[in-house]
This record gives sequence, structure tokens and C-alpha cells, in this order.
Amino acid sequence: MNTRQRRLIWLAGDRADGEAAAARLLRSFPPERLAWVGDGGPDHLNNTPCGRGRSLLGKTLDVGVLNAHTGLDPDDLGILAGTIRGGGALVLISPATDDWTMLEDTACQRWLSHGRQPAALGDGFITRLIGWLQATRWVERPRLDSLRPLTRPGAGPDPAILEPTPDQRQAMDEIAALTRQDEAGVLLLTADRGRGKSTALGLAMGRQPGRARLTGPSRSAVHTAIEHSGSTPPAFIAPEDVRRDEAVLFVDEAAALPLARVQQLLRDNPRCVLTGTVHGYEGSGHGMTLRLHRWLAGLGRPLVHRHLAQPVRWPDDDRLEALIHRILLLDAEPAPLEATAPEAPTAGRAHAEAVDARALAVDESALAEAFGLLVGAHYRTRPRDLRQMLDDPDVRIWRIREHGQTTAVAIVRQEGGLARRLGEAIHQGRRRPRGHLIAQSLAFHAGIPRAPTCRGLRIQRLAVHPHRHRQGLGSELVAAIGQWAALQGLDWIGASFGSDPDLLAFWWANGVWPVRLGNQADPRSGQPSVIVLKPLSRRGEALYRSARARLAVHLPDQIAAATPALDPAIVAALQRELPSPDETAIDARDLRAFARGQRLLLDSRGALARLLARPVCASNLSDRERRVLDAALASPQDARSLSAATGTDGRRKAITKLRRLTLKLLDNAHD
Repeated sequence: MNTRQRRLIWLAGDRADGEAAAARLLRSFPPERLAWVGDGGPDHLNNTPCGRGRSLLGKTLDVGVLNAHTGLDPDDLGILAGTIRGGGALVLISPATDDWTMLEDTACQRWLSHGRQPAALGDGFITRLIGWLQATRWVERPRLDSLRPLTRPGAGPDPAILEPTPDQRQAMDEIAALTRQDEAGVLLLTADRGRGKSTALGLAMGRQPGRARLTGPSRSAVHTAIEHSGSTPPAFIAPEDVRRDEAVLFVDEAAALPLARVQQLLRDNPRCVLTGTVHGYEGSGHGMTLRLHRWLAGLGRPLVHRHLAQPVRWPDDDRLEALIHRILLLDAEPAPLEATAPEAPTAGRAHAEAVDARALAVDESALAEAFGLLVGAHYRTRPRDLRQMLDDPDVRIWRIREHGQTTAVAIVRQEGGLARRLGEAIHQGRRRPRGHLIAQSLAFHAGIPRAPTCRGLRIQRLAVHPHRHRQGLGSELVAAIGQWAALQGLDWIGASFGSDPDLLAFWWANGVWPVRLGNQADPRSGQPSVIVLKPLSRRGEALYRSARARLAVHLPDQIAAATPALDPAIVAALQRELPSPDETAIDARDLRAFARGQRLLLDSRGALARLLARPVCASNLSDRERRVLDAALASPQDARSLSAATGTDGRRKAITKLRRLTLKLLDNAHD
């Protein structure tokens, strides 16, 4: 184990002076031993722009610089701190404390404020960060004009990483045991960052007879495992290319993959070893662990879970790790509660309430309880979500407390209220303003131009304490949010999530019904996303009825084209009580939007097929034009076949030709 404490050097003040001071500090370090995240930096560094710290995952560095003058993404702070080995330093360059909350650069505000002016942002996260830095005595705050170059903690790889810890040895022994057994089994290795789980995985793969199979989010994300696998490195296989095999499959950083992808890998490969970062930035290994336990138990398959606790990059009592965990709430957990019977109402429960983000930012206990619920309930909760929760002006926080402890929490975002002209541009595919997921999807994909003009609340996240499931807390939050939204004159409340029978049943029970199914799998859940909506006004009712009518027309085409096939329970939930709309009128509007605008072929395929089936429309088509349309209907996502059929170079030109052919079909229909 590395016993050397790490340092945090905070350079607050003028930007140019701070960047120059940091450059002096780094003078003795070669580029491969350091990283600079944010603009600026010495000329010999390959700078990483703000929001790109993920490229450092899996690396071990002597020093890392985060330039907060270009905006601070919490993910970058956590990732960079996790790469620095014992004896190294994290250098934070920031504006002076009095100015920092007002000078957050738009480079990192864009993802948070969705294009609004900087003044619209809150400052809860930065104020809280400054408070922690100022209260931590060991944080170094030198004068910018008196810095000398840092001394390197030692050249070459850290010997502690090459000498397995007892935790790593035990993990390697259990991997070896799994590879020797004939029956199916799953071994899950979890750890906080810096515990050497990927190193242990690599060392274990190096002892395998033959060449091991390894997959993960990307080749760079599994670099550490490959680096420590010895003279016979594993064969890296992209997750989507893994095939059924009896040989052991190694999955590094599994929490960064969609849960459905992980489940498919486990179905196809009876013996698997997975690793996951528990309080991580790639995804929540804690959330993955809970879901895999339940899923595998339902299949009757054993799961062995081993947690690596001892750090290898830094000492057990590393001060930097503890501080970063406090700032980013990486170890946030739900409040400790006693389990109660599901049928019994909980005594001491407060009513659902909206809580001010600024008040929550200064109440560490309440903030940790609320964020801990989100981490435990959602598969991918990242440090960035904490900042959005505290600073985004369009986000509101709702909660339920029990004896002073948070037992349920919801994060909601206001959408819509856009100008009619902008709504038309969204419908035509010419504009895509961020931060309006439901409004935009209903305008562009469902084909309702007025959707963005309506105002609504999207419930982004909803989490209930595991000891309070099925006691009505989630429904109580939804009802309170809906009542508040109606009083504010909003038109709807809704949500978007990866389709799941239990979730659909929950929303249906609360009067929030499906209005759209996505055509492609959600990257987090691995399932097509579904949008649910509840109207609150006349305008909302009109939008809701239009969306339900369009779902009734589009859903059969989506079910038929879904790959893989949709779960029958999901299909039944989506088809429940659908209306019987005028299919011809909806098809005509969809096809005009495709022929004259930018509507997607995938959203228009069913309407195009029905139009082509009408003899009067297809009568003037040449054989070549018919082949082009048949190819588009058969493989709307296959750019190569579309290009070949249309005789064009590239998908864009092929789609342009399809739009012209569709217009010709529409003209024939009116002749």
C-alpha cells in the first residue's frame, strides 16, 4: 500500500497568474505523469477541455490540474482526484473566492443552464465547495508569485500497485476458482476508486490458460486490466460483439454499461467476472449491485460479491479522498431507518414539500440523505447530478421526511413555454433547444407542433427509501407535485424513463399515462424510453389527447420493428385503453413533415409503408424507385443499404432522395 499522503494545492486569484503559477509547479513533470483539465496549461501538454475528464479514467498520475476558470464540472474533479497516486498533488486553479460564484465560465455552464445566461445559474454547489476548501486546514493556499516547482514523488510505476494487497489476492483466488468450476457462476468485484480491482482483474487474467476474453465500456476504460495481464494480454471485445461462450467472460467497469447489456452478457455467458466502482463517475456500482442481486435471484443463479476496501494508490486515511467524498457526496447513503410493514402507514411522516436548493446546500445531513436516495435508486447517478440539483434554475426538489429524516425525494424540471415559431422549428427538425426533453420529443418525434408552447413539469428522478417501498410515498410526491404545478398554471406533469412494466404500472396508477415510445434503446436502461403525461389544463388536455392518438397509430409499427422484441408486459401496458384515431390524417401529417422537413425516417416508416401500399400512390413509380422505397422500409437505419439502393454517396443524400420520392407519392395520392 502507498503510505504517502496526497496534497491539494488551491491557487485562487487572477486567471493568468494562476495558470502561470501552475505551469511553474509542473516544470519537472513529463506529460505522461500529469494531466491538465480545462483551458490553458503549458505548451507541452495535450490539454483536455472542460467536461472531458473521462478520458483520464484508468490512469495513474503524479499530479493533476483542474482549471476552474473555465467552469467546474464535478465529474472532472472526482475523476482527476482518483487518478493521483500517494505523494502526488491535485492543483485547483480558481477565481478569487469573492468572485468565483459570479464568474463561472459558460464553457461548463452550457450543460447545466441549457444555453441561458450565466446570471440565471444558482451558486449552491460552488459556495458549498468553497466552504469545504476553506474549512479544511491541510489544503494549501500559497501566494501565486512565490511558488517553486513541485518535487516528483518518484519515477516509474507505483510499486504498491505491483504488489497485491490481501483484498486483491482474495479476489484473484476467487476468480481462479470460478475459472476451474464447470457450473455457472457470477463473481462481482466492487470497490471505491484506487483499490486496485482492475489491477487484480488483470493479474488474474494473466494466470488464465490461453487468452482471456475481456469487455468493458471501451478499450481505454479497461487499460489498467490489460496493462497488468502480463505477456498474454486478453482479447478485448466490444460489448455488442460478445458472443455466447462457455469460457469465462471478464467485464471491467460494468457499471458504465447499460444494465440491459450487462444482463445480456450474463445470459449468454454462464461464467462471468464483473467489476464496478461503487461511488464512481462511470456509473453507480452500488445501483448495479442491487439490481443484479435481484435479477440473478429471479433466475436462480448464484452471485458471489466481493468488495475491495484497502486502497493501493494512497493510504487508508488519505485526506484528499475523504475531502472529495464530502464535496461530491460520493459515499452518500439513505438515512438509517427501521423497516416497517408495507401495509402500515408510517408514523411521524411529514407531507410532501418543496425544498429550496440553497437551504439544502447548507444542510449537509439532509443533502446527503436526499442524494443518497438518488444514488441507491438510480443506475447512474454522477457528481454532475449533484451540481444540477443545487444550481440549475429550472430544477425543483421535493421531499418527504419522517422524524426529521428524508424518506422520499423527487427532482423536477420545468419545460416548455416556448414561442410558437420555435415550436414549429422544433417540429420540422431545424431547432433542438436543450432542457425540454418531453416538449421536444412530442413536437419532433410524435409530430405535435404546439407541444413546446405548453408548459409542464418533468419529474426527472423519484426515489423512495428502500425501507419505505410500497407505502405510498412515491404517489404522495407525484400528487403534491401535480397540485403545485396546477396552481402555477402549468399544463402537464410527466416523466421519461426506460420502459419497465413495474414503472409503467406505478405511473398509470397515478394517472400519468404513456404518450410516446422511443424507437431506440435508452443508453442507461437498455430499453426503449417511454414518455408519460398527465394533463392539468385545457391546453394540456388537448396535448395529451393528440399524443395518445399518435401513440395509437405509431405503436403497432414500433412493436413490429422492435429489436429485440418488446416485453409482452410492456406492450400490454402501452396498449391499455388507447383511442381509435383517424390513422390516415395522422399519416398524412407525418409524411408531409418527412417530405418537406427533417422528420426522421424511423418515425415515418409505418406511414410510408401504408402510403406505398395504396395502388393509386405507387402507380407512377419506376422499378428503381420502388426498390429504393422497399430498401428504406426494410432497413431504415442501415446507411450502406440505403446508399446502395438510392445510388448516392452517404446517408444524408439517400434520405434527401427518399424525401423527394415521398413527396411524389403524396402528389399521386391527391391526383
